[in-house]
Amino acid sequence: MRILGLTASIGVAKATTCKEAVESVLTVCANMDVTHISTVEKFKEEYEEIVPVPETHSEILHERIHDPVKNAINQEMVKVEEMLEESEVMIDNKQFQKLILKIPTKDRASQEYHQWSVLLQKSLQESLSCESPPYREALTCNNLLKSLNRALEVNELLRPQDVLSFLFNDVKLPQGDKQTDMDKQLNQLCLDLRKKLLKIRRSADSKNPNLEKILNILKQHSDRRDELRFIVFVRTRAAAMAMSDFLRDSEYKCSHFTGAGPKEEEGGMTQIDQDRIIRQLRNGDLDGIVSTSVGEEGIDIPDCNLILRYDHVGNEISTVQTKGRSRKRGGKSFLLAKRKIFQRETINIERAKLMRDAVRHFKAMPLEEKMAKVQEIQKKVLGQERMKEMILQDKISKKKKAAFELRCGRCGKQAVEGDYIRCINGQHHVITDPQFIHRMDAEPASKVKKFDDITIDAKMKCKKCSFYWGEMLIYQTVHFPVIKITSFVVIDCSKKTPPKQYKKWIDVPFTVSVLTDEDCHQQAGN
Repeated sequence: MRILGLTASIGVAKATTCKEAVESVLTVCANMDVTHISTVEKFKEEYEEIVPVPETHSEILHERIHDPVKNAINQEMVKVEEMLEESEVMIDNKQFQKLILKIPTKDRASQEYHQWSVLLQKSLQESLSCESPPYREALTCNNLLKSLNRALEVNELLRPQDVLSFLFNDVKLPQGDKQTDMDKQLNQLCLDLRKKLLKIRRSADSKNPNLEKILNILKQHSDRRDELRFIVFVRTRAAAMAMSDFLRDSEYKCSHFTGAGPKEEEGGMTQIDQDRIIRQLRNGDLDGIVSTSVGEEGIDIPDCNLILRYDHVGNEISTVQTKGRSRKRGGKSFLLAKRKIFQRETINIERAKLMRDAVRHFKAMPLEEKMAKVQEIQKKVLGQERMKEMILQDKISKKKKAAFELRCGRCGKQAVEGDYIRCINGQHHVITDPQFIHRMDAEPASKVKKFDDITIDAKMKCKKCSFYWGEMLIYQTVHFPVIKITSFVVIDCSKKTPPKQYKKWIDVPFTVSVLTDEDCHQQAGN
C-alpha cells in the first residue's frame, strides 16, 4: 500500500448536501488516483491522547461607535471621489462614467469598494487616451482611494500610528516637477490627513479596546514568556505587518508572515524569508508570528500553544487547519471577531461536520462503485485538461508577429516597443532597448534573490509616476530590466483599438523572441 497524501481536512468545495459533499471527496480521490481513504478508527482513543486538541474560545470584538480616524479618512475619500466626478466630463469612456455613478459609499472599508476601484482602474487603462492628463489624474485619484480603503481596514483592527505608517509606505503620488495641479491637491489632502491622524493619535480617542483583548490573552496564557509560542491570523498583508509592529511595541518578539507571490513593498516574502521566520519561531528566537492565510496549512511548530484568529475566518478547511497549528498539549485557540464573522464561522463548523459525514459515506461505499465513479471523474478531468492544452496551443499558434508597445499602467507613458522585448527560459520577459534606462528608475532590493542561473538585485519603477514596473536581473553576467505584464497596458500599433491589460504573458497576442547570445553581447555593451 502507498500513502499518497495526508490531510486533516479534505474539504467539500461548494457542496451544500451530503450527496454533493461525497462527489467532492470522489473528485479529490480521482485527482490523486486513489479509491481508499483511511481515518483513525481502531486506535482513536490512543490517538486523541497523543495528539492534543486545543481548547476553543471566542470573544466578540468591540465595534467602535465613535471612530475619529475612520471619520477623517472618509472625509478625505469624499473629496477624492468628488475630484473623480468632476473629471468625468473630460473622460470619454462609458464604463468609467457608469462606475462613477455607482461609488459604493455605504462602507468605504469594504471589499466591495476595493473591487469597484479595480474595475475603475481597468476602465481607464484600457483606453486609447490613457496617457492624456485627465486619464492619468483619474488613475492617480483611484490609486489613492485604494490606499485609503486598505487604511480603513488597518484602522478597524489597529491603532492610528499603524494607519499612519501604512499610508506612508503605501501612498505613492507624483512629486516635484512631475506634479499637475490635481497632484498638488492630492498631496495637500494627504498632508492634511496626516496632521489630523497625528492629532487623533495624541488624544484619548486613539485607543483600540480590541487590542487590549489580544494583550490580555497573551499575558494570561503563559506565566513564562519563554514558553509562549503563538500565531495570530489576519486577513491582509497590511494588517499582518501592522499587527506585528504593534506586538513588537508591546515587547513581544514577533514577525509578520505572508505569501511569496506579492512584491516586497506590498508585504510579500521570499521562500528564504519564510523558512528563516519559521526556524526562528521553532528555536524560540521569536515568541510568535502574525500570518495571512498562507500560514494556515503546513506550518509545524511543536511548541505552538496559542492560536488567535483576529476578525478573520476562511472556509471550513481553514477552520480545521488553523486550530491544528497549536501543537502543544494544553494549547488554546481563540476567535476574536465581530458578529458578521461569527456567522461565517458557524457556517464553517457545519460544513466541517458535512465533510466528516461525506468521508464516512465514501468509506462505506462498495469498492466497485468507488472505482467506477473515480474512473468516470478521471475521464472527465482528462478531457478538460486536453481542452486546456488545446486552448493553450491555439493561443500560441494565433500569436502574431506585429508591432506592439507597452505603456505604463498608471500614467500611460510609453515604456517599450515589442521589438525590444526578449524571453528567458520561457518565463522572464526582459528589455534590450538601450533607451529604456532613461524611462525608468531603479533602486537596490533589500535582499538579493537567486534562483537557477538568475540573480535579482533591484526594483524598477516608472520614471514619470514611480509605478512599480518589475525588477533588474543578472543573466550570464549581464543586467536586464525584467518587466511585470500586469504593470502595463498593451497597444496594438497596427489597429486603433483600446489598450488592453493582461494578467499573464501567455495571453498577450504577440510573439516575443527568445533572448540570444547576440542580445547579451549588445546589452553588455550598452
